[in-house]
Amino acid sequence: MAKVSVIAHSFGTYVVSRILEDHPDIKFEKIVLSGCLIKRSYPWDRNAQNMQKSSIINDVGVRDIWPLIASCATWGYGSTGRVGFKSATVTDRYFDYSHSEFFENNGLHIRKYWRPLFEFDEIVPSEWEADANRPKTGFTTLFAAHQNTGIAAIVVILTVAIALYFLFKNV
Repeated sequence: MAKVSVIAHSFGTYVVSRILEDHPDIKFEKIVLSGCLIKRSYPWDRNAQNMQKSSIINDVGVRDIWPLIASCATWGYGSTGRVGFKSATVTDRYFDYSHSEFFENNGLHIRKYWRPLFEFDEIVPSEWEADANRPKTGFTTLFAAHQNTGIAAIVVILTVAIALYFLFKNV
């Protein structure tokens, strides 16, 4: 039987979770998630029971606002691309990235962190996590340090607030 692995980003992570939910007989060799929109409560132990812990990697972007927005503004999505799963089943690695930075810098992240996983079965730890002097990554820090992301988040939040106002103003 062929060994199949998956690298999924953003909505693709949600698609992978639905595939595993709907087809528990499917077994992936490895799963790498980035910009993840799966809920923290996802039942990995049930839906990926044939996989080892070291086979499911969630690369977290600590400046990624989109999983937070998806979990707050929609139903069915989670913010694990920003905060991690924090579970025994999934290996979370944290990086000082926004939503799609995993694919920038001429594929540096891919070569440095994903390639060793597939070639040597090696999980390379995040250098950012090991840095004791790393900056704080709270929500207000996100807005202050990353204006484009902050502006986009404000626009989405205001749009949702206005829509809710008009939706419920006559109730």
